[in-house]
Amino acid sequence: MISGILIASFLSFSACIFSKPEPAPPNLELSGDICTVNYGVKEYKASVTHIFQGLTSITFFEPNELEGVVYTFSENGCSIMLNDLKFTTDRSFMGDSSLPQIICDVLSNASKEDAVKYIECETPQASTLITATFSGNTEHYPYTITTDFNSGFIKEIKVDQCNFKATFSNR
Repeated sequence: MISGILIASFLSFSACIFSKPEPAPPNLELSGDICTVNYGVKEYKASVTHIFQGLTSITFFEPNELEGVVYTFSENGCSIMLNDLKFTTDRSFMGDSSLPQIICDVLSNASKEDAVKYIECETPQASTLITATFSGNTEHYPYTITTDFNSGFIKEIKVDQCNFKATFSNR
């Protein structure tokens, strides 16, 4: 009888260990996803598009003085556009800690194979997991990406070293 209880306990314990769910990897393809960015003491609102193969576009709509400014990053460089006025330059023109460069660097880095590591989930109970957090490092700073546990959709990007946090509202 005692050995039967021990075997049943062992099996239920081992089932818990082996059935721990893994989170979906971050879904890094964005298509006009809306985010609120807190950077230092300022708040910005933007639409972000990121195509896995390296094109990132950020369109600001708040604050008013940045409304309509579009930053586009690709392998060929960076362009800044407002209405019909377009300025194209090398990516090094943007400072490493500029808001558009941070978003582009984090998304580009996280797209690389084995660039991010799963570090934690919101709750330890498998039936109620909502978010998962991954960490990684760009060339200039460490970052974390919090995602929906099941879909991998990005909920938040944080770069503590730059006092930067982007929260995605339509994911």
